[in-house]
Amino acid sequence: MAAVLGGFAPYAMAQDADIEVRAALAERLIDATARDGLDKMMDDVITRQQDAIPNLTEEQRAWNVANVPTIMERHLIVMIDDMERRYAETFTTAELRALVGFYETPEGRVIAAKQNDVGAHLGEGLIAFMQAYFADYRAKYCAAFDCPGPTSASEMGKSAH
Repeated sequence: MAAVLGGFAPYAMAQDADIEVRAALAERLIDATARDGLDKMMDDVITRQQDAIPNLTEEQRAWNVANVPTIMERHLIVMIDDMERRYAETFTTAELRALVGFYETPEGRVIAAKQNDVGAHLGEGLIAFMQAYFADYRAKYCAAFDCPGPTSASEMGKSAH
């Protein structure tokens, strides 16, 4: 048995070496597609966030501008690290080299910026979808079963405020 398992050691070492190459390529990919635009993305998020809140005072706006980037950055670092890990685990070295090669071109950077904008809007749409879905689900579920708290979508919206 040891002889059989010993035969896998070179394969395991090759996989470990390959994951290091893929991790480095994934980092380059994230640099080309996300890190370069983080400041603009954070500014856009703050602007959209403030535009979505009615009756925001100037003091509240100033607080958001001063504090949201710091708060958001901590969470973005975790998300970006996870993205790098997922790219390294999902794509082969050849695929990552192709992606990096493309996204490090001027055209690739423009496309990455546009994909980030689309992704941000999709994220906002996903949040709205999940809220509407959950309100509809809860209303129907609670019509069939006894649920504590508000049961209709309009009642649930009122309880959130």
